[in-house]
Amino acid sequence: EIRTPLNGVLGMATVLAARLSDPSEQAMVRVIRDSGEHLLGVINDILDLAKIEAGRLVLERRPIRLSDILVRVTALHQITAAEKGIQLISGVTSDRPGEIRLGDEMRLIQILHNLLGNALKFTDRGHVRVGIDCSDPETVAIEVEDTGIGMSEAEIARAFDEFTQGMGGPRRSHVGTGLGLPIVRRLARLMRGDVTL
Repeated sequence: EIRTPLNGVLGMATVLAARLSDPSEQAMVRVIRDSGEHLLGVINDILDLAKIEAGRLVLERRPIRLSDILVRVTALHQITAAEKGIQLISGVTSDRPGEIRLGDEMRLIQILHNLLGNALKFTDRGHVRVGIDCSDPETVAIEVEDTGIGMSEAEIARAFDEFTQGMGGPRRSHVGTGLGLPIVRRLARLMRGDVTL
C-alpha cells in the first residue's frame, strides 16, 4: 500500500521525462524521480527490517550461479564507478567454474547491492573490489574492499546498529538510512552465515 502509489509516481515521472525537451524541465523531473527512488529505497529497507524482526522473511533455496549474479550486480554499479573515475574489479574463485549452488538469489543480490553501494558511496578515487570465493563446497565467502575514506574505531563499532551511519564527511552523497549493513548482517545470519567489518 505504500509502494504501489510511489511506483505510480516514478512511472509517470519517467514517461513525462521522455516527453520533455527543455533541459531545465528534464532536470526538475530527474529530481522528482531521484527523490522518489531514494524514498522507495528507504521504504524497502524499513519493510525488510520489519519482516525480518517479525520472523516473516522466508528464504528460497533455488539453483543459482554466483558468477552470473556478480556480473549482473556489478554491471549496475559500473555506471556509478565510471562517473566517479573508480575502477570496479570483480571475480569469482571456484574449483568448478559455473558451479550451481542452492540459495536465495534475490537476497544474495540485495546483500551485494548494499555492500557495493556503500563501498562506492564512500570511495572517491582508487578502486572497489568484490570477490566471491566458492571453492569450498560448504560455504560461500564474499569480500568487498575499497580505497575509500575509511572508518574510525567508533564507526566500526556501531556500523551494524540500525539507523546509525558513519560520519562520511559533510557531503550529501554520504547520507543514508543507516539500515543497509544491519539488513546485510540479518540476511547473512538467516542464511547461516555472518558478516564482519
